[in-house]
Amino acid sequence: MTADDSNHKGGVVFTQEQQDAIAALASENKYAKQSKWKTLRELPPKDRWPFFRQNFLVETGLVLVVVAFVVALVVTMVTRGPDAELTVVRLNAGESYAQPMSELKTGFIERAGIEDERIAQFDGSYDITEDGNIYTDDSAGLLTRISAGDINVLITTEETLTLVETRGYASSLSEKLESSQLEAVADALVDVDGEPVTDASQAFALDLSKSATWTSLDGAPDDAYLVISNVEDETHLTRMRELVDYLFE
Repeated sequence: MTADDSNHKGGVVFTQEQQDAIAALASENKYAKQSKWKTLRELPPKDRWPFFRQNFLVETGLVLVVVAFVVALVVTMVTRGPDAELTVVRLNAGESYAQPMSELKTGFIERAGIEDERIAQFDGSYDITEDGNIYTDDSAGLLTRISAGDINVLITTEETLTLVETRGYASSLSEKLESSQLEAVADALVDVDGEPVTDASQAFALDLSKSATWTSLDGAPDDAYLVISNVEDETHLTRMRELVDYLFE
């Protein structure tokens, strides 16, 4: 059989280029039994990127995403501020209360010896209405934070006291304050209608117009009442009591 005959098997004619390709496919693949990383290192430079893209690109991308997530999580944990130990918010108390609240925070932090002011927050403001208008009422957000223990004290107006009581935003003064504190704030105890009471068990709020500290603040409105909200753990309870002491020392 001649070479020409071997190129005509079965009536099919193979060119020299096709024969070379068939021979290459039939030969043993020297990379078949080694790792992909070793293969990548041994490939000619021009073949490395296509091989990497086909075999490693997706896996590498996933690894980078996981690494980025872990780094972001670590950075967040390292740089996040401390948890608040006392959060006081204004409720239906407009901008005229903002400056006095800011001064109250400054004075309280100094009095309590707090080094990181972020653990005492006094800058929140909420508005609630009787009809719960979705455009003007913050009841949902307020209730969520109170339920989570994120709001400990409300500074509000006499008109709002009844609404606060109806919504269940308040804790009992007689249960949260110590007996010595109840004696110190006796002149400031009021019921849900803002009327003075002598029986601490009937007290709903503290009238801040009876607080020398509050009335000394620049522009502090007389119509201001302190309501104790959610203070279940010892840390928040202690800070709340320190605030009452500061206001009525």
